[in-house]
Amino acid sequence: MRLSRQKLQTRLIDGFWALALVAGLQACTHQHIQEPTGLAIEAGRRVTMEYTIRGADETVLRTTAGDGPFSYVHGQGELRPSLEQALTGMRRGGTARIRVAASEAFGLYNEAKIMTLPRTGFPPDVAVGAEYEDQIGRTLRVIALDHESVTVDWNHPLAGQDLFVEVVILDVQRAEPR
Repeated sequence: MRLSRQKLQTRLIDGFWALALVAGLQACTHQHIQEPTGLAIEAGRRVTMEYTIRGADETVLRTTAGDGPFSYVHGQGELRPSLEQALTGMRRGGTARIRVAASEAFGLYNEAKIMTLPRTGFPPDVAVGAEYEDQIGRTLRVIALDHESVTVDWNHPLAGQDLFVEVVILDVQRAEPR
């Protein structure tokens, strides 16, 4: 039941992008960086954008660079209303840096999510830093161990950290009716 580091990282980052899209604006700040042109983002418009998600230390956690842009229809519930509000009014060529507070990204770090479990429930080669998935899909990290027990942390690796989403609006079009 062990996840490869690459698979876990991809899963965590992809999960973050979905979460970043649903993050509440009360915990976000954003700054428009350049003057845009064309149609404004509003309900019913197809928006195509590139994004980069960075940690507080500016480490790139996820980016569309090299993978192609992300598209959605504004106002169709594909994004959380608060994020749509942050993007509303932006135009092609517009850029923004959106701060997502830790409480709205992966939550605050919670000491109650650290537990000591019997070592018998883990593979013999268990090591500090190993990551596993439990029966209900939660990821846990081994943070300490001895001959009889393993201490694990169920907090998301990015819990307690503010994140920054940099957005470049590539295109805004009228969406075709469904």
